[in-house]
Amino acid sequence: MSRTIVTRSDLEVAQRVRKTQRSEPFTPSKLEASAPEAGAVRTETLVEGETAETGEATSPGGVDGYFDRLAKFIPGEAVALYVTLGGIVEGSQFAEDAGLQWGVFGFSLLFTPFYLAKVARVTKLSQVLVSTFAFAVWSLAIGGALQSAVVQALAPTMADKADALVALISSLALVAFTALVPVFAPDARPVRENA
Repeated sequence: MSRTIVTRSDLEVAQRVRKTQRSEPFTPSKLEASAPEAGAVRTETLVEGETAETGEATSPGGVDGYFDRLAKFIPGEAVALYVTLGGIVEGSQFAEDAGLQWGVFGFSLLFTPFYLAKVARVTKLSQVLVSTFAFAVWSLAIGGALQSAVVQALAPTMADKADALVALISSLALVAFTALVPVFAPDARPVRENA
């Protein structure tokens, strides 16, 4: 399954392109054969009911539904990296080092758009940006440097209730974000390669 979200406008463009190229059927090998040059904008030709990378059916009608978009917006690889690196730091003698915790968060945050654009080949800039923001929401809910910073900011005014309040707020933010983000349909602005 391609990680790029397929919208109705993507299908309309693909259908127009397909009508002009009616004599040639779509095959995934044609997509691979037309690899972009360095600095070029990556584009994919989509046909209703097919993904650009495998030619497999996406969802009925070819447009990604709510749950497909939800799965594609959550940067699971970056969250897994953050949890793994955070666990390594927590198990070490440097567990209380805030700089190292911020380093784990920063590295994972920077990893997110790089991974999505270069490895997962997500082609929509808005999807990469929303997924990167989703990582920040997830990391706030999971804990670590970001959550500690919010607790410390609230501690002078909230006294002993800051931890519980931040846990509640971050959990509610995660639930709200996860429920609402699939409603967003990313625009077709492509991610630039080698930028």
